[in-house]
Amino acid sequence: MSIKFNTYLKDEDWMPAMRGWRCEALLIPNVKFEALYYDGNKDDTNFRVENHIIRWLGDSKPKDILVILSLTEDSSQLEQERLRLEQEKLNLEQKKASIETKWKIITAIGAILSGLLTFGTTYFVRKQESITLADPPKIQTFIKAMSVSENQCIESLEKSLGNYGLRNINPVRGGIYATRRNYNIFIACNTDLNAILLVVSGSDNSEARQIREDIKRLLP
Repeated sequence: MSIKFNTYLKDEDWMPAMRGWRCEALLIPNVKFEALYYDGNKDDTNFRVENHIIRWLGDSKPKDILVILSLTEDSSQLEQERLRLEQEKLNLEQKKASIETKWKIITAIGAILSGLLTFGTTYFVRKQESITLADPPKIQTFIKAMSVSENQCIESLEKSLGNYGLRNINPVRGGIYATRRNYNIFIACNTDLNAILLVVSGSDNSEARQIREDIKRLLP
C-alpha cells in the first residue's frame, strides 16, 4: 500500500551549513521523495535530495517549500513504529523533566544550607550565652509559590517582618533570618523552585506553629 502526503519546510528547518532544509519525514523507513513546490510552482532543477536533507541549488532560497512524499508500508507495522517512537519520546521527556527537577531541588537546598551556615557563624557566635543544649527545637515549615523576584521578595519581607515585631532581621543570600523571643525564623526566596520556604524553630511546638501562621499572612 502506497500513501502520499505533504509536509511544509520553513525557516526553522533550514540548515545554513548544508544550505538545505532538514526533512525528518525522510528518516522514516520506506518514505520516498516525490516532488517539491514553492510559490505555487513545481520545481525539478534547483534542489538535490541527500538522505534527509533537501539541498537548495538555486540563487535565492524560497521562504518555505511544500514537499510531496510517499510511503509504502504495511499499516500495522507503521502503527507499531509510531507507537514505539512516541514511547521513546515520552521516556526522554520524563527523564529530562526528572533531571531538571532534581537539579533545581539540589540548587535550592544548597542555597538554603549556605544561608544556614552563614547565619550560624554570625548569629550564634555573637549570642553564645543564649545557646542551650537541652531538647531539640520544634520546627514548623510552610512553602508557597513565589510570584515576585527574589529581590522584591526580600525587600517586602524586611518591611513586613519588622512591622510584625521580629528582631535581628538579617538578609542573607536568597532569604532572611530573624528572631522572636526564643524562636528562630528563616524565609528563603528561591527562584530555582519559584517558591518561598518558611521555617520556624523554637522550644514550644504550638508557639512555633502560631508564629508560622502569623508570618504566612505576611509572605508576598
